Amino acid sequence: MATLNNFQQAKPEKPKEEPLNYKQVALVLGATFILYFLIGSMKDNIREDISKIDKRIDYVLFQNASYEKNMKALSGTECGTCHLSPSMVLPKTTLSMTQFVAYVRGSNRFAQNSQMPKYDEKKFSDGDLERLWKGLY
Repeated sequence: MATLNNFQQAKPEKPKEEPLNYKQVALVLGATFILYFLIGSMKDNIREDISKIDKRIDYVLFQNASYEKNMKALSGTECGTCHLSPSMVLPKTTLSMTQFVAYVRGSNRFAQNSQMPKYDEKKFSDGDLERLWKGLY
């Protein structure tokens, strides 16, 4: 039967030390050097990729914020039938109130072949367009 005295006297055995395997050490050092070299040579490409990703994230955040503004300003309006689709989100540019009204009315169009119909005062009053403009810009 083991006594307290026996436990106090027992010493743990030291693990046997394996001789150093120089081939494994050389392999690990070689692999480390290759990885260091590859990462060092790729860091410029990685920086460029990160920059592109950052720009894309900024664009997506801008689009998301614009879409939220579109939802608030255009939901329930005839404008929302087109401008609540992701490809037609407004604003694409910053327009003054006067430019915005002129664009909706059909003048001051950037592209003369615009698919957007012209809306006169009977369809949207200047007050309606001002509320839309304030919601978008």
